[in-house]
Amino acid sequence: MIYGIILGMLCVIAAVYLLSIECQRKKCMLEFQKSEFKTKNNNCDIYIE
Repeated sequence: MIYGIILGMLCVIAAVYLLSIECQRKKCMLEFQKSEFKTKNNNCDIYIE
């Protein structure tokens, strides 16, 4: 019984930790994409896709 509660709490903590990492990563990706987009707009000759 007690082991189940401890295991459940560990799972919840791990899930929250992973979600926070995912949010940070998405935020970083958005910032990176914004800067990439600005770079692409400024250097149209170089970034032709």
